[in-house]
Order: sequence, then C-alpha cells, then structure tokens
Amino acid sequence: MAPEEKKPELPVEKESKVSVKKAEKTELEQVLARLAAMEEQRTKDAEKIAMLTSIADKGAMAKFEAKQDKKIVREVFLRTLGGKLIISWRSIMDRVWKDNDDSWHERQTFEVETEDGEKTALDIRAFTNELGRKMAKVLKREQSYVEDKNGVEILTETFTLQVEGREEPIVLKGNFVN
Repeated sequence: MAPEEKKPELPVEKESKVSVKKAEKTELEQVLARLAAMEEQRTKDAEKIAMLTSIADKGAMAKFEAKQDKKIVREVFLRTLGGKLIISWRSIMDRVWKDNDDSWHERQTFEVETEDGEKTALDIRAFTNELGRKMAKVLKREQSYVEDKNGVEILTETFTLQVEGREEPIVLKGNFVN
C-alpha cells in the first residue's frame, strides 16, 4: 500500500477588524491644521536648502562631493545684454572725487563684450541692475597656471558650459562666470 500524500494547507485569510471611531469636527480640524503646518514647514525647509546651496562655497562643495563620491551638477548664472551672452568685461573708468560741499562722488564705467564681438560701455548702475541672467550647467572646469608680464604665475580657470536653450557648449574664463 502506498502512503497517503498530504495536501499542503493553504493559508486562510483572516478578516481584519478595523475599529472606526467617529471623530469630532474639532479633532478633524486639528489634524488638518497639523498637516497644513507640516506642509508649510516642508516648503520653508526646501526654500532654505535652495538658498544655502546657492550661497555655499563651491570649493567646499567640491571637497564634500569628492568625499561622498557623488556627482553634484553645478549650475552657474551668466550675464546677458540684450539677450546675448557677455563673454568679458573690464573697467574703463573708476573716478572718485570730493566736491565743494564735501560730498564724495564716484563714476565707474565698464566695457562689456558680448558673444558676437559687440562692445558696449555701461555705467555701474546699468552694469549691476539692467543686465539679464541665463542659467548654464558646468560640463568641465579646468585650472592652469599662466605667467603674467612680470613672471608671476597666476592660477586661471576655464569653464566649459552648457547654456540653456543652446545645443553647443561654450568655453569661458573663470572670472566671467558668476
């Protein structure tokens, strides 16, 4: 005689009993108020993180990234004039004087060169207030030493950037990147 085969027992689902409690209107309002406060705090925290990231020391962030072995996408702002990227600028006048009423005055003028080679002179107010900004992602950052006319080595940086709305990356000197 063959031994009888045992059939595996299937687990039986037990009915779970959930107790439902009728909540008072004030309790519901308290829960909703707490949820709203949590959402508001989450929004404030996200804004604070964004602010701290934007003002953080980029060198310290690079060291942190190297230690953590995580890639942080770096973004920079580039200045624009009339929709064209500014590739360089230089101070062409910086004059300070005291008038007869013992009031100090200053006149600063900058020469701005756009990507198409056009050069424009702007006073300090226009240079700081009227220029636009465009976001760019840093693809590559290179550092090298260049000798100046006095034989002193100066550290220079070159950035390869992907500007929003453009297909081809551009290369700029580090002192013209925000």
